[in-house]
Amino acid sequence: MRIHLGSAPAIVVSSAAVAEEIVRTHDIAFSNRLESRIYKRLLYDRKDLLMAPYGEYWRQIRGVCATQLLSLTRVQSLHNIREEETDLMIQKIRQFGSYPFNLSQALEKVTNDIVCRASLGKRYSKEEEDSESHSKLHRVFQELNSLLGLFNIGEYIPWLDLINNFNGVNQRVEKNYHELDELLEEIIEDHVANRAADRSKENGIVLLDVLLDGQNSQKEFSITRDSIKAIVLDVFAGGSDTTYVVLEWTMTELLRHPEALNKVQKEVRRIVGSKARVTRDDLAKMSYLKAVLKESMRLHPSVPLIPRASTQDVVVNVALQYLPAHAS
Repeated sequence: MRIHLGSAPAIVVSSAAVAEEIVRTHDIAFSNRLESRIYKRLLYDRKDLLMAPYGEYWRQIRGVCATQLLSLTRVQSLHNIREEETDLMIQKIRQFGSYPFNLSQALEKVTNDIVCRASLGKRYSKEEEDSESHSKLHRVFQELNSLLGLFNIGEYIPWLDLINNFNGVNQRVEKNYHELDELLEEIIEDHVANRAADRSKENGIVLLDVLLDGQNSQKEFSITRDSIKAIVLDVFAGGSDTTYVVLEWTMTELLRHPEALNKVQKEVRRIVGSKARVTRDDLAKMSYLKAVLKESMRLHPSVPLIPRASTQDVVVNVALQYLPAHAS
């Protein structure tokens, strides 16, 4: 079904057969995301992995992320960080005893700390010495997420884009971009200055080290400073907010359904037993807990719908349907 969102054509695929042909046969034609002026500005001219247009740059960046950042070996090497931060959160909960405790803030903090340590090599929490950096980081990234999810009418009715000059959107975008750039530059420079010392400690090689090595490589393809910043933004947006939102909704649904909560508790106690910590091997055996998480993500998706856009005219043979270029 074809509809128009303003002057922008949009295609609604409601048939499994049509969706399968688009994904399998015309995947390259629909490999790009919709162009957005806000995304383009805040994500360094779309140099990140999520919004980068399909092409050689995207393939190279995807290769770096797949082999160096998101591989199974790399993810497993970070399990100590996850366990340490989880233990700290549990200790904090125990300190409150029977007093009220804000679980949402605790989940947000633990996911942010895990992402920061895995990607930047250090925490940026309020409890750390550099609480000013945390406050700025938290504020700037909250504004980033707000702007990335903002409805921009100029993308659908181009001549109304002038409205953003009067409603403050353009000013907010520019302010957030400059604050982000300044903050990321400080973080990168601080990491470079302490890189040798950090590598000799427990921190080991973190995401930022891999990207900086790619920037300094003499290969045909090298990562620019803007690319590093854009990828770090992807990691923060996709690794912290989405994770704690899923956890928060899961806890909410378990409290709404005591019978499911009771089953999860019994499974955890049966598998973990008297051990003080839940290990990776234990998690692999918790089939009911996995089902609860999957159901929570089905009911409450943490990622918004990010439509794709066709780069060329396409004819879907199954439905004998013509899809024009630049349709979303």
